Amino acid sequence: MVKDTKYYDILGVPPYASEDELSLAYRKKSAILQAKPDPELSRAIHDAYRVLSNRSRRALYDEQGADAVSIPEDNTRRQRGLGYRNRSPPPFPTLSNNPLERMVHDSVIRAALGPIEVHQRYFSENLHGSDLSGNGLGRRPRIEEERVKAKDIHERVEVTLEELYLGKTVKIEFVRDGLCPECRGTGGKGSKEQACDACNGEKPTCMRCRGRGIATTARELCSICTGLRVLPEKKSLYVKIEKGMVRGEKVVIPGEGDRERGFDSGDVVVAIDELPHSDFERADDDLVIQREIDLLTSLIGGKVSIKHLDGRILIVDLPSGQIIRSGDLKVIPFKGMPSHNGSHLFGDLYIKFSVSYPDQIDSRSISLLKEALGPSKVMEPLTGNVFTEDVSISEPVKKPGRPNNDDGKESSGQCAHQ
Repeated sequence: MVKDTKYYDILGVPPYASEDELSLAYRKKSAILQAKPDPELSRAIHDAYRVLSNRSRRALYDEQGADAVSIPEDNTRRQRGLGYRNRSPPPFPTLSNNPLERMVHDSVIRAALGPIEVHQRYFSENLHGSDLSGNGLGRRPRIEEERVKAKDIHERVEVTLEELYLGKTVKIEFVRDGLCPECRGTGGKGSKEQACDACNGEKPTCMRCRGRGIATTARELCSICTGLRVLPEKKSLYVKIEKGMVRGEKVVIPGEGDRERGFDSGDVVVAIDELPHSDFERADDDLVIQREIDLLTSLIGGKVSIKHLDGRILIVDLPSGQIIRSGDLKVIPFKGMPSHNGSHLFGDLYIKFSVSYPDQIDSRSISLLKEALGPSKVMEPLTGNVFTEDVSISEPVKKPGRPNNDDGKESSGQCAHQ
């Protein structure tokens, strides 16, 4: 049980916060103070983080409170009557070159300043090579490089293999967050942002404004969106499905996603969902089709027709003298799917053959087949003194491995009582 939560409250974190959460909270608070200096608050934040960032001091603080970890003043300053109040506030943490860390830093400052003041700082101080908090960087300001976006909208479209072969434009309909037309996304009356007086617009842990950072009383809120800043709106777009696109590939439509004041608009991300085809199977840029041929065609050759995805009829010539067996795989080069890599090439078309046999054959055909193919060679050779038995075959009445019962269930044996 934590005895005192004052330092946790100053940083805006719960007593069970991790070291990473403490560090992030400290940097957020520091970034806000860089934008709006407050020596008293700066000293309090620094003291809180100095205690909580040290494991031993934090454990002592949790057990005994702030008095157990009080920071002694400098003896010389105490003798001169100068307390910590008269000293310069502790330096703000130096930002590294970590892009994520700088993005968090700049986004927090944007929230603290508001869009108007950000605009003013950008076109005054930052043109001289400093970031939003005034740190000289000697390069272009980061405000333009690391803009924060509103949420993207993710949709899926089902397309046939024919549509992926030929390409198509499809219409999608969705609902996105749009700026409230009454307050223009401010959440308050009069189209003007009104910071919450409980958290001064800092937002993260304020219970009064529920993290929105704007005024929350009924008198101050927009009468249309009630402070939400956005309202759902229906939207329709046309999406171009390019030739050769594959399942799971995504089409990004920039700036058509959710809207939020002070943020770039989100994107619409459309994922391709390829429907199964009745004839063709797709393997990347290749196509595979099953084709059944009769016994005569498999033996002496012939012609096979295939209706392609664009409606063309391909006439496939099977040369004589080349026997086609069931399971054989043949290929027609460059008759597959178009490649979606800008090469303007096509994949291949594979044909997997199966052979159908006649249900019966007459005696005349049997004689001709024997003459053409020679005698049958399926009988095992008989050598030595081997016992033989002549048997006949018939149509089965059940499948192998199943009992010969009408109901398909095994009969259970019963013991006879004596």
